[in-house]
Amino acid sequence: MKKLVLLTLALAGTASSTFAQGGTPSSTTTIDWFNGAGTLFLNGSGVALSQGTLANNDGALVQLGYFSTGTAANNFSGTWTPLTGAGGLPTTIGDSPDLSGLGNGRVGFSTTFHFGTIVVDVYDTLFDTGHYLTQSSQTITSDASTGLPVAGQVLAIRFYDTTNTSGHYNTVSSDSWTWVAPTDAGSGFAINIAASTLEWESVALGFAGTQFRTVLPIPEPSTYALFGLGAVGMMALRRRVKR
Repeated sequence: MKKLVLLTLALAGTASSTFAQGGTPSSTTTIDWFNGAGTLFLNGSGVALSQGTLANNDGALVQLGYFSTGTAANNFSGTWTPLTGAGGLPTTIGDSPDLSGLGNGRVGFSTTFHFGTIVVDVYDTLFDTGHYLTQSSQTITSDASTGLPVAGQVLAIRFYDTTNTSGHYNTVSSDSWTWVAPTDAGSGFAINIAASTLEWESVALGFAGTQFRTVLPIPEPSTYALFGLGAVGMMALRRRVKR
């Protein structure tokens, strides 16, 4: 009951400002995103990422999101922008709607985004015992001047080998994973990792053969120069990947 009240208050508090942005507090987008036994998310050694216990929220962190200037021509351009798992409210490996646990390396989410708020429902609020709330890093709108993502934005999934953003990670995307703006009737689509043509951030950075594996360190490779690591850091990472 407390979670439902929180969601109601979050929606009501933004109602006066969202109508002018092309939607209403009733507008939603639901995205189902999942993988299978043949597309498990792995750590750098090739071991399936931990689901923790059968409870939700205690496995390795995984986030649905996008890159700020990402397009089909360059899926990984810009700043990583999580649409789930932000604000200390994680979405994690192995979470399940019935608290049975999907297993190590597995993801199976139904996430509902509400227009005008950062609050995101994971699983069904009424029928799934495993329902919980997570957060987007930004308010969901349909107006690029007040919030993002815009319709057609290419999405991606980032997964870590830790329960937070302090470890190693990788990001997978597909040109077919594109955001649909919220509507009162409810927009939605599915991301089936096993049935998608995938692109990998690690491979785009030059590390061949690293699909599905968390081989990229924090800070992100694009920020190495700012920390004085430059090419030396990238060469060290390449040597670790080859082992």
